[in-house]
Amino acid sequence: MTPACILVIEDEAHVRTLIQRILESAGLTVLPAEDGPSGIAVYEQHSSRIDLVLLDQTMPGLSGLQTLQELIRIRADVRAILMSGLLPEIPTPSPALVGIIQKPFRPTELLSVIEQALRP
Repeated sequence: MTPACILVIEDEAHVRTLIQRILESAGLTVLPAEDGPSGIAVYEQHSSRIDLVLLDQTMPGLSGLQTLQELIRIRADVRAILMSGLLPEIPTPSPALVGIIQKPFRPTELLSVIEQALRP
C-alpha cells in the first residue's frame, strides 16, 4: 500500500521541519510548503496524490482558512487539519476541515489526529 501523502503548510521553518520528521518517521510522504501561496502551488501540481493537508491557521499573507478556501476551489474534496497556537474563534464548519490541533502538540497527538482524518 502506498503511504499517505500529506501537504504541510507551515510558515515557521523549524516547526515545518519537525512536523515533516514526525510524519516521515511514521511512514507518511510529506510535501512541505512555507506559506499559503506556495502550498496552493504544490497542491495544484500534486492534488491527485495528496491525501490530507496540514496547515497553520496564522501565516503572513494568506491565513490557513483563506488558503483552505483556495484549495477547495482546486479540488472540492480536499481534506485538511488546521493547526493553531491559539484559536480566537472556532472556524465555520466545512466538510474540508476534518480536524483541528492546538499547538504545541506531542508527536503522538499529531499522528492520532492524522490517523483519524485519513479514515474513510
